[in-house]
Amino acid sequence: MRSKKWIQPICIAVILLLTMGGISVEAKEKSRDKEKVVLVVDLSGSMAEINREYGVADALKLAGYLAPAGTEIALIGVHSQVAVESGFFDPSTVEGMDGYLNTVNTLPYGGNTCLGAGLERAVELLDAGGRIILVADISEGGLVPAVEPGLSEWADRIDALNTKCKENDIKIKQLVFHQPKTQNRLGQAIQSLSAPDEINEVSDGNELTACMYQVLRSFGGSIEDTITVASADTDMQSVPIELLGDQIPRVRLFIPQNVSVQAFYAGAGLEIQKEDTYTVLDLRRPSRKGLSLQIGSEGKTEIQLLMDLDLEMEVDVDSRLAGELPETQTTTVTVRLFDNATGTPFPAAGYSGQLKTTLLLSKPNGETSEVSCMLTDDGTLTGLFEPDTFGIYQISVQISTPQFTLPAITAETQVLDVRPPLPAEPKQRLSVFMAAIIGAVFIIGAAIIAVWQKRRRNHNPNISLPEAGGFFGKVQISTVKSGSSDEIRPFTVELDRFGNCREITLRELYESCGIGCPFQQAGQIRILPGADETLRVQNLSEGKIFFMGQERGFGQELRIYYNQKFYIVLKEGCEEVEIYFRQMAGSRAKDSAKALAVSVR
Repeated sequence: MRSKKWIQPICIAVILLLTMGGISVEAKEKSRDKEKVVLVVDLSGSMAEINREYGVADALKLAGYLAPAGTEIALIGVHSQVAVESGFFDPSTVEGMDGYLNTVNTLPYGGNTCLGAGLERAVELLDAGGRIILVADISEGGLVPAVEPGLSEWADRIDALNTKCKENDIKIKQLVFHQPKTQNRLGQAIQSLSAPDEINEVSDGNELTACMYQVLRSFGGSIEDTITVASADTDMQSVPIELLGDQIPRVRLFIPQNVSVQAFYAGAGLEIQKEDTYTVLDLRRPSRKGLSLQIGSEGKTEIQLLMDLDLEMEVDVDSRLAGELPETQTTTVTVRLFDNATGTPFPAAGYSGQLKTTLLLSKPNGETSEVSCMLTDDGTLTGLFEPDTFGIYQISVQISTPQFTLPAITAETQVLDVRPPLPAEPKQRLSVFMAAIIGAVFIIGAAIIAVWQKRRRNHNPNISLPEAGGFFGKVQISTVKSGSSDEIRPFTVELDRFGNCREITLRELYESCGIGCPFQQAGQIRILPGADETLRVQNLSEGKIFFMGQERGFGQELRIYYNQKFYIVLKEGCEEVEIYFRQMAGSRAKDSAKALAVSVR
């Protein structure tokens, strides 16, 4: 009976022990809700040279940027002894990120390598478990510690560290430079702290950064794919997030409230969300490559974002190259950029200094020349060039950046017809007698012309245009399909000594455009040159200029250009000829809104 009395207290004690054990286990799990990571960095003299050449500090900063959510990070730097020991920082806060980056920026390099001391201190900080990232130069001479303690003692102490790491669930990842094929006992002991697949040998800064990213990913947990930019880190010029590829759908910017954020390109799938202490940019198109985040210095944070944008251009040309060939002319091209996906305008001001613009000129002989120019914030592109030959020029614009290139686009209005001037009469000394004879001939010729013009007016009473006259020989006009971007085609007619030309059929005009006549029947007209800026059309069909027929193709309108001054519009079924004069107003050539209707009944 007495033995049975002991059974109940023993059972209660066992239950209490199990309960306490469960509580302690639960407490231990709760204590590890926040993952802890300690970076042990080799600050020896050889690592100082590696840092200058490969940017070890950039990889250390990346560890702060990409630490998994809920992670606290500390840094221990060692050379002959433990030289730097920081507390744990929370990189998700401004204060924590600033503290960590300041620690990285002030690491003192120089001396021997005493990695064992740094690893011992890291294990002490991670008494409840965690992760260690060792960044070191595992060279033969660098592993020899100071005289005290000796090599043999250090190897034994690292063996003890190995045991403690296994007991406390501490994992050590190693990122090492210059791993020798044969190592002393100390080097072998350090390598034994990690499994073979946890030792990454790197040879340059790019491999170090990529391995740092992979190591952080392997820790598990929830990485929120967040890039944190602290305002205090003004020395950093760029964040190499292009290595992350499609894994980064958002960027978090910690920027002081008194610093304004530039308007990022909304058409690229960026949404800006303002918070109290930071700005969040969500990338809705994570497949885009070439993302570059640039940060200014001298206490001012400036953000610029470049990527391969899907753009189209709308180009207008204001040309002054009509008439005689000038010595120097300016061609102003207005460029407007739009996103094909959203149709939103592209803010050129946000890309100041990042866009390369080229004005391409296609000369009449087929050669292409480039003219340097600049795209201003308001989307205006201006270039200065000198035409070196007569004929038709075509203009196109190409815009590119280091991230994307747009194909050259030619607008319909980008055609310039540069004509040669009329040949000047040679100057000769004339006697008074010869001058009198020439004057008399001129007076007689003027009288003959006046009589001829009067007869012409009486012969065509229904043509209310200025009188023709003053032109002999060949006259070149041009035809073009209305609304078409096809090249203007020259069409030459022969004038007799009275200024009359042969009969011209509309079918002939259409065929000169290379489009064929779209009607079953076509009227006949005469095109006669008038005064300096006039042209005459004589109807030979005694009715409509265009007889009604079947409509084929466009078949609505034909424009006849003369010397780039004005054009005639011939419409199907019309009983009038509309004359549009191209008037010069200041530096801009534009068509007059008024039309002169000419009756041909």
